[in-house]
Amino acid sequence: AIYAVAFTNAFSWFFAQDAQAMDGNHLLEMCESGDVYLENGCAGFIAGAMDMLQNSNEIDKASGGSSFRVCIPKNLDPKQAQDIVLNSIKQNPQYLHFRAAFSVLIAVTDAFPCR
Repeated sequence: AIYAVAFTNAFSWFFAQDAQAMDGNHLLEMCESGDVYLENGCAGFIAGAMDMLQNSNEIDKASGGSSFRVCIPKNLDPKQAQDIVLNSIKQNPQYLHFRAAFSVLIAVTDAFPCR
């Protein structure tokens, strides 16, 4: 019961964004909150966004498309992925107001371009 209350309290901020998509400011705030639940939510968001990008790559390749390509290493550690995204967000504050998924896209495209 205690975990359920903590989980609900921690993620109420995450979901209470007036039905707007989370932006880079909110992602950075979550990741650096010091709250284990919010930080885990941050890690999960980044992992999910990176997984979506990798899946998009596979679909694009299979259909003969030629949109952006990222080549995320299969052995990329989740903590390393989070560090890459957070460093990119901090180095590119001009994108903080964009959707958080865009922040992940920018970081991953810069860090793991296909060669």
